[in-house]
Amino acid sequence: MATESRRVLADISNASLPDFVAASAEKEKATTKAPKKRPAPEEASDGEDDRELWEKIQEQYTFEGVHFDKDCNQVRRMIHRLIDNGAMKIGEFCKIINVSNKSYNSYMKQSGPMKGAESDTYAKSLIYFNWREKKGLKLPTAASANKKQKKDSKEATPQTSNTEEAGDKSKTTTKKKGSGAITAADLADITLPKEDTDDVEVYDSCDEIRKKINAHLREPGVTQAQFCRDLAAMCHTPKKPKSIQSRQLTAFRDKKGADAGNTSVVYYAAYVFFEKLRLRDGKPKSNHRKGMEEAWSANGGMDVDRPRNRGVWVGPGVKQVKQDQFGRYNVTY
Repeated sequence: MATESRRVLADISNASLPDFVAASAEKEKATTKAPKKRPAPEEASDGEDDRELWEKIQEQYTFEGVHFDKDCNQVRRMIHRLIDNGAMKIGEFCKIINVSNKSYNSYMKQSGPMKGAESDTYAKSLIYFNWREKKGLKLPTAASANKKQKKDSKEATPQTSNTEEAGDKSKTTTKKKGSGAITAADLADITLPKEDTDDVEVYDSCDEIRKKINAHLREPGVTQAQFCRDLAAMCHTPKKPKSIQSRQLTAFRDKKGADAGNTSVVYYAAYVFFEKLRLRDGKPKSNHRKGMEEAWSANGGMDVDRPRNRGVWVGPGVKQVKQDQFGRYNVTY
């Protein structure tokens, strides 16, 4: 199986991507056997740290000049950069590297340098990025995405007479709901309780906010740089930072867990942003939101001041401690 994996991955690295995708499609039609999966890397033995395990993986998966020199988190960030800045959509990316949406979603939901090392999405994504580098294709940035957006907008704007322009001025000053590029300025007329003191009660889990952020960044015209500015605009007092950096956004998105990242300013500001957006669009509360209110209303919402993802102290006789989707710990004796 290892030999087969080396052959398949070498085919990706040496062929052009369109040729590889076409060949893969023909191969799938010609056989009824289930596709062979890339073997999982060895597990770390006692006393072996992540660095040592990673060195083993690097040695195990070096194919025809393609070296696995980036960990899973680094590859996930490269994928986010490619998709969030509008270079392609998720479906297009899955088709190019020849993986299923299920494999992609499973890999992208994980967090950690070694989490997802056994996934086909990890291997094929890294080889795809190697291929782009060899072709001189740089990953898009927020600046390049903004430039492309302005160019596309200019090309799509029809030429009108002065009379028509004056008549349509009132229509163009108000952005349509659901147009995608919603900014803080579009939500300025909405004020939440305790917003002026940065004490809005939060009723979304960290994982739920991450889902909303990921979906928002895929909207046409939305960039990470602008979104960070929008998040900073949700904060009003010195106890919150004046600006939010893209690295803070990335750090929060890389975490996993209902309360993982609960003290991050990104978590608080994103909740305020999306709650204003929900009210603006007149949408009802989701079942998750109702469950969070039931779980945390007595505490004034999710705690955003003290880290909650460091575990819990338990006494003797405890059989299991499990966290639910709302961040509550359920103890079984």
